Amino acid sequence: MVKKGIKKGIFIVLLIIVLAETLLLLYYIGKYTEENLIVKETTKKYEDLKKDYETITSNIDPTIKKIETYETEIKESMKWFKDNAYLEEGHKLRDFLNNICIRIKYSPPSCKIKLGCLNLVNSMMWDFKYLPDTNTSLEDDKLQSIQEFLANEGGDCEDYALLYKAEYNSLLKGCLENNPKNILLESWIVSDNPNQEYIVSYQPGSVDWYLSGAEGVGLKSGYIYPNIICGNLYDLNTNEIGGHCLIAFTDQEMGSEKDIKRLIKAPIVEPQTGEYLGLIEDESSNIYLVSPSNYKSLPNSYIYEIITDKDLFLFSLEEGVWLSYSGFNNDLNQVKKTLLGLQGR
Repeated sequence: MVKKGIKKGIFIVLLIIVLAETLLLLYYIGKYTEENLIVKETTKKYEDLKKDYETITSNIDPTIKKIETYETEIKESMKWFKDNAYLEEGHKLRDFLNNICIRIKYSPPSCKIKLGCLNLVNSMMWDFKYLPDTNTSLEDDKLQSIQEFLANEGGDCEDYALLYKAEYNSLLKGCLENNPKNILLESWIVSDNPNQEYIVSYQPGSVDWYLSGAEGVGLKSGYIYPNIICGNLYDLNTNEIGGHCLIAFTDQEMGSEKDIKRLIKAPIVEPQTGEYLGLIEDESSNIYLVSPSNYKSLPNSYIYEIITDKDLFLFSLEEGVWLSYSGFNNDLNQVKKTLLGLQGR
């Protein structure tokens, strides 16, 4: 009986061991199957990612080429503004301006530019006229180069502003070369006295040119760098507020979107007459910059485009920020660097 009990016990133990091993085997089989499925899924995901990566990398070169094309176009546009920032050396128009619109003194040292004089030369001596784009270029909206303006003997408000800036820069260059620390800009305003006369030129040995019912006004000291500002502004040609361009002077050159704040309280001049119009963001002009805080509820008169000697700034109503050619170029350069990094270059 004992032996039978022992045998029975041994059988039960063996059975338990077999069952345990079977369960363990089933566990490992299940785990293996599960892990195998994970490996298969991971492998599939890897293969999918690999295909996606290959697709992306195959498009990197064409994308880089597109970016480089955009970079070239942007640089060409920026170069265009730079090339049209001055009148050509030796041009007769430049000589006229230097003869009668600027006065350089050496004791005490000073340099004074009469801003109304530029219009005198343009309208009275060169007979430039306001001409719409459809007359000068057969297009609805085209900014003429300085050479095109001179050849057409006129242009629209944006063209006039570009010419005025180039003329002024040519005069300013003479000031900076001689008396860079004491540069004075004089504009004019309508006088309360209709009989008052304002002399708009320096013309040695001849009769001075003057405006009736006007008086001279000096601009803020140090504000000598010109910028074209365009927007919803009063247009003297239509006698109403609409698309128009003026000149604003800042105390430093504008190099990026961060510098746009320099236009706050900057003096403004009408390029077609040289008349002083007041300060930006001030009751004297009631002209305001579009900004992230006001673009959804714009004032009556506002600025949304700025042209400097090297760049163009434009306010994006979609993004609510100021954008520029130089900013686009920097962004594209960063994207190109990232793509080159993916290629291991």
